[in-house]
Amino acid sequence: MPPIALSDALGASKKRVSYYYDSEIGNYNFGPGHCWKPHRVRITHNLIVNYGLSRHMQIFRPQLVGVEDLTRFHSDDYIQFLRTVTPDNLHQHYRQLQRFAFNESGDNPVFDGMFEFCQLAASGSIGGAARLNDKNADIAINWGGGLHHAKRTEASGFCYVNDCVLGILELLKEHARVLYIDIDVHHGDGVEEAFYTTNRVMTVSFHKYGELFFPCTGNVKDIGIGEGKNYAVNFPCHDGMDDESFGRVFRDVISKVMEHFAPGAVVLQCGADSISGDRLGCFNLSVKGHGECVAFVKTFNLPTLILGGGGYTLRNVPRAWCYETSVALGVEIPDAMPYNDYFEYFGPEYRLHMPVSNMENLNTPAYLEEITQQVFEQLRHVEPVPSVPFQPIPAKFTPEDVDEDMEDPDALPSTDSPQHPCEFYDDAKSTMTGLAMADAIGTVKKRVSYFYDAEIGNYSYGPGHCMKPHRVRMTHNLVTNYGLTKHMQIYRPQLVGWEDLTRFHSDDYIHFLRTITPDNMHNYLRQLQRFNVGEDCPVFDGLFEFCQLSASGSIGGAARLNDKSADIAINWGGGLHHAKRSEASGFCYVNDCVLGILELLKEHARVLYIDIDIHHGDGVEEAFYTTNRVMTVSFHKYGDYFPGTGDIKDIGYGEGKNYAVNFPCHDGMDDESFTAVFRDVRHLQGHGALCAWCGRASVRRRLALGRPPRLLNLSVKGHGDCVAFVKSFNVPILLLGGGGYTLRNVPRAWCYETSVALGVEIPDAMPYNDYFEYFGPEYRLHMPVSNMENLNTTEYLNTTKVPAKIDVSDVNEDMVDADTRPEADGPQHEAEFY
Repeated sequence: MPPIALSDALGASKKRVSYYYDSEIGNYNFGPGHCWKPHRVRITHNLIVNYGLSRHMQIFRPQLVGVEDLTRFHSDDYIQFLRTVTPDNLHQHYRQLQRFAFNESGDNPVFDGMFEFCQLAASGSIGGAARLNDKNADIAINWGGGLHHAKRTEASGFCYVNDCVLGILELLKEHARVLYIDIDVHHGDGVEEAFYTTNRVMTVSFHKYGELFFPCTGNVKDIGIGEGKNYAVNFPCHDGMDDESFGRVFRDVISKVMEHFAPGAVVLQCGADSISGDRLGCFNLSVKGHGECVAFVKTFNLPTLILGGGGYTLRNVPRAWCYETSVALGVEIPDAMPYNDYFEYFGPEYRLHMPVSNMENLNTPAYLEEITQQVFEQLRHVEPVPSVPFQPIPAKFTPEDVDEDMEDPDALPSTDSPQHPCEFYDDAKSTMTGLAMADAIGTVKKRVSYFYDAEIGNYSYGPGHCMKPHRVRMTHNLVTNYGLTKHMQIYRPQLVGWEDLTRFHSDDYIHFLRTITPDNMHNYLRQLQRFNVGEDCPVFDGLFEFCQLSASGSIGGAARLNDKSADIAINWGGGLHHAKRSEASGFCYVNDCVLGILELLKEHARVLYIDIDIHHGDGVEEAFYTTNRVMTVSFHKYGDYFPGTGDIKDIGYGEGKNYAVNFPCHDGMDDESFTAVFRDVRHLQGHGALCAWCGRASVRRRLALGRPPRLLNLSVKGHGDCVAFVKSFNVPILLLGGGGYTLRNVPRAWCYETSVALGVEIPDAMPYNDYFEYFGPEYRLHMPVSNMENLNTTEYLNTTKVPAKIDVSDVNEDMVDADTRPEADGPQHEAEFY
């Protein structure tokens, strides 16, 4: 196809982008003084998040690949060496260090966690290629990859495992021809060498050549051999290459390559050391000039795997890769840099685009024209279609390949299951039915989708208010540092719109939430009273967006359950159960619990809502008080206590009679008592899906504004045992957050309950995390409960039981609106992050 102007590629064409990132990558260190800084990938990710780009793409934390994946290119003995050698046993591997080109203080040192670092780089690239093969993405990005110098049995140029080659091999399962493009200042020698004798991969490298510049390869005359002759393309450049010169030769050469080679997929290595001012580079490209290569490749509308690579000026690499992420997404971002965790790195300008230097461009027009013509002549000899026939596609990965100990080896994966272990899914099937809570923890694996938006921690109800959205960010950080994100699929929800929120809430109420701000609230005194917005529910900056965030995760989680893409969906930013149809209440403005249930009702005839917050789930009960399609069950403190509802005699009305179940509790409810009464929920089986509200206020103590303290006395484990028990019934489950006002304890509970949902045991000793000091002086997950008296006597609990199983035989699947059933594949709701 004829190339499109670069300007047309920026911001206009929207692509489905899958983005691979593991926060662990920033923890690795090549050693003091080494110029390779894995931390640059973490800085890049933080900048991407704070520019809001992560809202527009699907985020994956790759599951680590194994030896068998790495040895598809690398030799067995080399990978075994990488697995074995450590800084502590170096002296035992002297011969291998020489053989595999390692050195203690040179380019390729041995450092702590080296093999895991190699796995991370490879996992993102293989996983991205797998998603392209599955046609689940148009572009996949792995800024932690692009390690193009590594050879089959040798480390080279800071590169130990060649993820570029491994990604290409994955793409070759589906595509007859793959094009590799390299815009690093250093020649992509490892990739060229790997495919030097084949015509199924064309390698094209634009790089500095001559003057003993590393790796001293990449002459224009190096064109491949045998069947690979003319399929290695090199464009050697001199110092000072600027945007104009580079853009012209890049467009001309790549256009001609596309014409002659006609690839099925592209791998683009975006080494940022070709940008002006790089410590090891000698080109003079701007961030925009570098990014225009991405924009131009994007115009050919081919599956594209975008990788990182070199880059040694720490403040410039994130600028380039963040901008190139925006180009891949087709989203324009401002030059003025948003505040981020590494803001000081980018001073004093604090801008995305920096001026280039005034260095001389030694690439004369005559020289560039000469090299261009030589490349064109080489490409004239490329056969229009490679002579090598398309090989049979190797079998795709299935969950059985990962977990040979699955309880049900004959179970087939669902139609939208992951096709490669680098995709961040866990498809282990469960056969557990009604087991004890202790048996539910750590043994039964579920497919878990987890919804989180880092923006939620930026909102504030105001000074002194006890609702702290920051607790969700702390929870996520603890979940991440416990390594739990490796076991579930992560989504940053796309914000839902007006029409989704008004499926429950009134139009005028949602319009008010969209309109009101701290600056104009004096114009809305009547509406403030009418909608109960004031002391407990203040107006704060970003109020409506905060409401959208909580609702988006719950609706998106319910949609994934409906699709059968997950067994459990988690949204700790949700669970705002007090909000009414036209009224804010108890720190809650939009009732995401109700909205999630409405989404589940598209697919399920019956939904069970369980609430274990210390406060009665009044908003949800009220919403479904007259229907028999939703049963609400709430365990809560009752009496002179907010919201003053939830008497055991409140059982529903009309068709909903007996479908509202309340268990009022007294102060001091402990684990043993609560577990005994909670397990009577088993009488209520027969529902198609379950929405569980895990408000943290029932653990230890809760001090509300203007109210005396009231106490339940559950431990983190006792609270989490409710999740374990509900999980044992093997129905789709939506887990939500909610209350919780002791900042150090909420993350403990929700992190532990995430582990329970995943069936992954985690230690009591807390890992280091960004908020470690909050959890002192114990630094443990599980804290002792108080010695307060339990006022819930055995006699009281026995007389206040969950009713026997209610006859729901009159509720059948025909009640589900056939017109609302989602399609079998693809995202079923805009709140899903696709």
